[in-house]
Amino acid sequence: MSWAYWLLGNPAVAQNHSNDAVRIAEELDHSFSLTLALSFSQWIHQFNRDIARTRATAEKALSLAKEHGFAFWYGWCRVMRGWAMSQQGEHAQGIAEIEEGLVEWRAQGSELGSHYYYALLAEASLAAGQLDRAATALDQAEQFASATGEGFYLPEIPRLRGKLLLTLKPSAVAEAEVLFNRSLELARSQDAKSLELRAARSLARLLHSIGRTPEAKAVLTPIVNSFGGSVETYDLRDACRLLDTLNQTP
Repeated sequence: MSWAYWLLGNPAVAQNHSNDAVRIAEELDHSFSLTLALSFSQWIHQFNRDIARTRATAEKALSLAKEHGFAFWYGWCRVMRGWAMSQQGEHAQGIAEIEEGLVEWRAQGSELGSHYYYALLAEASLAAGQLDRAATALDQAEQFASATGEGFYLPEIPRLRGKLLLTLKPSAVAEAEVLFNRSLELARSQDAKSLELRAARSLARLLHSIGRTPEAKAVLTPIVNSFGGSVETYDLRDACRLLDTLNQTP
């Protein structure tokens, strides 16, 4: 429920459900249940771009899993820890941790979430300036989603491709606009408001940068307003800051 509520655009309710799951597991005093709840909570922290909590929760769950031999969770936790490491500037170590975590995860016979994990690898690689690696990871994400039908994070793939394209070729504005619009369309088709917010923010920032500020406002204002003025996540805070800039532009 926490994952679903976050995607649907209610991060506060999502966080409450995640917190409840961890609390119940702690009250049970049952190591596997706690490892499970902590592992699921990592996704919510990562969705919210709460880097410190993602890493702390991943390390706690991984420690519990290793203490009790719950090998199922090793790869999952390592991927999440690797993403957090990459966002804290530990680029090489973070990328290696994600890649090794993916291998370990799939070695258990597990595939759940792999297109999401590949997108996190692409994001980490992009942050490190490893653009070829980022492109490969996005290809892997798309291929996995196509082969399995798993697509809850699918709108992020064209959005990240747009960011990658602009990094490679800043003049490729028209191509990036197409990719950001594709991300927006996918998010809307899934009713994934939180991912729609990301796509709208990327598109609005691009439009503003080329002097199309009224269009940027038209893209970003409705989705920001739909969150009711809430600014409890990184994405919402950043979108609100951008919208303030747009509104101050003549």
